[in-house]
Amino acid sequence: MARKPGTPPAASPVPPAPAAPASPAPPAAARPPGGPVHTVQAGDTLWQIASWHRADLAEILRWNPRVNPQRLVTGQRILVPGGSKMPKPRPAVAPAAVRPPRTARIATRSTPSRRDHDIWPLPLRGTITTRFSAGHPGIDIAAPAGTAVRAIAAGTVLWAGWKNNGGGNVVVLRHADGMVTTYNHNQRVLVRRGEQVSAGQRIALVGATGIATGPHLDFRIEMESRLVDPLALY
Repeated sequence: MARKPGTPPAASPVPPAPAAPASPAPPAAARPPGGPVHTVQAGDTLWQIASWHRADLAEILRWNPRVNPQRLVTGQRILVPGGSKMPKPRPAVAPAAVRPPRTARIATRSTPSRRDHDIWPLPLRGTITTRFSAGHPGIDIAAPAGTAVRAIAAGTVLWAGWKNNGGGNVVVLRHADGMVTTYNHNQRVLVRRGEQVSAGQRIALVGATGIATGPHLDFRIEMESRLVDPLALY
């Protein structure tokens, strides 16, 4: 209907104001995951903690950024994401398996501006030339041909001999806690499959067999079917 002259137009109805959007929930990655808290005791290492709780080592490192893997402190509390409750009593760890003899230690020489230091327990004394990465899931330790390669902990020999995967003469050990260690490119293997070896025992001699450009050891650690950085464990 036409409005009379001079009559103001009727006001249009005002739609209700939209409700304020709800605040987004914090991303799941920011929430501490479920899992037990492990209290460090003397002699504990991160790979032992991961093994005891059946947890992923990488996740332990991720959710405990202030923990120095090489300097665990007695009484320190470490979140174990997705881990199970630790069995009681605490699994026994022979002292030799925790700290192998000094002959199994390795001095790593870096640039002159940085101090030399010892990292343990690694299989021989030499120079780390290649570090762990997605493309190389182990560390290379250069040493003169014939240098003794030693077991980092007591275990059973799963493999001792030639492998056609580029590793040349290879030794593979399985340890009591389920950890598996592999020693590649050896000049000579000194153990046999099925043999029980002790921590610090000579198992091979450094060489350049397989795909290698010079004498060195390609050393790898596997936990829960996953290769991990040996230098992150100690």
